[in-house]
Amino acid sequence: MPEQPYVLLTGDPAEARLEIVDSVHGPHTQAFLTKAGLLPGMNVAELGCGVGLVTERIARTVGKPGHVIALDASHKQTVAAARRLKTRCVTNVEFVTADAGATGLDEDSFDFVYCRFLLMHMHQPEVALAEMLRILKPCGILAVEDGDFSSPFCWPASRDFNRAFELYVTAGESCGADFLIGQRLFQLVANMGLQHISIETVQPVCVDAEECSLVSSTLNECRDTLLKHNLATRKEIDETIVNVNRAAMSGLTVFGMARMTQVSGRKPQKEG
Repeated sequence: MPEQPYVLLTGDPAEARLEIVDSVHGPHTQAFLTKAGLLPGMNVAELGCGVGLVTERIARTVGKPGHVIALDASHKQTVAAARRLKTRCVTNVEFVTADAGATGLDEDSFDFVYCRFLLMHMHQPEVALAEMLRILKPCGILAVEDGDFSSPFCWPASRDFNRAFELYVTAGESCGADFLIGQRLFQLVANMGLQHISIETVQPVCVDAEECSLVSSTLNECRDTLLKHNLATRKEIDETIVNVNRAAMSGLTVFGMARMTQVSGRKPQKEG
């Protein structure tokens, strides 16, 4: 499957932003993994692992009796993730560079299959979901969470905050991504024929300056895409970043980040 354009940076240059992403969304992800049924000893596949931030959460939950295979289409990401987890003494993870729609993993081989912020970047998210279902054991758990970037809000209201997210969504559209996919995630998963499907939404709210800086750092990373497709000028991007950072530093401005849709379900038993 040919590699599709990606809006954001990968590997080491992306690590600082991704750490903020996990600071903002990680507690909700941890709660979701627990509620979905992640347990010690499980054999887990994580698709779109990035630099391994959620991978570490999963690996520590399943413990030494368990095992995690973490995949990403970017070799830069898997190299950065492997190095990160090695320094943190996490040894029950294997990193693989592979496309989420064609992992090369064995059918019916995992107790739990998971992804976060993956499907929104894919031209055909249904292909990745079908692959996740293929490698999942009968009665195994599929858990996915993804964003709706029409949902962020700022108080007091900020035109620059709103513009930052408008530009990010537009940059995604220019690369065939769907940064509103959270709105239709339940239907995508339900169409797979899973059982015991559950859905929740969560929306982190930030006032901490570092966490609020996620907005400007994300816009900065998609700068090249915006300029390439003539979606914004360099001046507009720079001014938007400056003004969003000013609001973030105030300590009194509330940033409502992207609402996350969390969906999980079980693969049916094979008949006969």
